[in-house]
Amino acid sequence: MSTLSLQNLQGVVAAGNIITVSSGSVVYSPGSIVQVQQTVKTDTFSAAPNGTWTDITGMTVSITPKKVSSKIFILMTVVGAGSGTTPKVRLLRNSTTISVGDTSGSKQSATMGSFLMKDTNQTDTYTQQFIDSPASTSSITYKLQVNNDNTQTFFLNRSVSDQDNATGGRYISVITAMEVAV
Repeated sequence: MSTLSLQNLQGVVAAGNIITVSSGSVVYSPGSIVQVQQTVKTDTFSAAPNGTWTDITGMTVSITPKKVSSKIFILMTVVGAGSGTTPKVRLLRNSTTISVGDTSGSKQSATMGSFLMKDTNQTDTYTQQFIDSPASTSSITYKLQVNNDNTQTFFLNRSVSDQDNATGGRYISVITAMEVAV
């Protein structure tokens, strides 16, 4: 049996440009999604106002890229609440902070933040996306941390007062990692 190696492959236009690959073989076209990993957090979490970056329990997702040249598209949705507090959330790849704003004076760099609610039975939803270039085929863990440096507790997936009535609610927060072929 012979092996054919080539730089470019194109299907026959009359056949609809379909290229058939034998079982067990893989072809990644640029821009295609290679794999998707997701973590959905359905329970609640709280962060005391201690002024330090704290892992948000359960808001991690691991992915092992199949190609070193792949990009990882991260989607984050965080539902949170605070009263008299200004928490900030940041994204990390393993232990390295990524996808944060520039530093300026004593301000903290973050990915998203300020879940300040006037009504203690409300929440707010923040969504963020980021394309990472880890240049690795080793397992990577993406996680979210919160820094709540004011005087009140920050809550995830629930309101501050968490009232048990028809206006109260419980929510989900999600972190998704998609490997994109380059």
